Amino acid sequence: MATFVDPRCAVTAESPAAGDTVEIVVGAEKRTFYVHETLLRSRSAFFEAALSKEWKEGQARKVELLDDDVRAFEGYSRWFYTGKLAVVKSDQRTDYELLAMLCGFGENIVDDRFQNCVLDAIVAGTRTDVPKATGGVHKEFPGQNTVDRVYKATPNGSPARRLVLDMYTLKGNENWIRQGEKFSHEFLLDLAFALLKSRVVRKDFEDKHKELGTGTPCSYHKHSNGETCAGKKT
Repeated sequence: MATFVDPRCAVTAESPAAGDTVEIVVGAEKRTFYVHETLLRSRSAFFEAALSKEWKEGQARKVELLDDDVRAFEGYSRWFYTGKLAVVKSDQRTDYELLAMLCGFGENIVDDRFQNCVLDAIVAGTRTDVPKATGGVHKEFPGQNTVDRVYKATPNGSPARRLVLDMYTLKGNENWIRQGEKFSHEFLLDLAFALLKSRVVRKDFEDKHKELGTGTPCSYHKHSNGETCAGKKT
């Protein structure tokens, strides 16, 4: 049975679209957005501070984000008006790289609810069946570009970093890092630590490598053809 959601609110509740708008200028192309000040300030600690009277931006009713990507603010503004993130492509694949960009933007503007929604979208993407080139469907996870974007845009220990790290630790296989030299060095160190910390050694693997614990480690020695270590049965 679907969960019932009560759509009502108090009669006195103010519309989130009420009040004055402010000008937000984004990116090198200086694209301009006009958004409702009250709504913007209620969501983001950065905009709350920037639009206070103590800052020149607050006095001018204009904030410039010239170092940010237009897609980041476009995605953010869409979210706070609709509650949705436009990240599903026409083939049902999730735009993980855009979500990684939004992770960093959420960190910069200090909007925890937005960051939580972005991470939920990443998880939702990994639960969605997407078409394979060879036919059929499969689950798709964030790749190297997404991981690197997350690591560049977020601080050590951030929830976004923990999420992609846990995905690789718990869901990944060797093919995920086949081109390991392209991954963030910091991510690979985190992954190695996480795998060592969480590993469960299979008995067949342990039996195959008993010599690590007892006897001569013959399989790690260099031998001529047919040669074995002294005392090792052939």
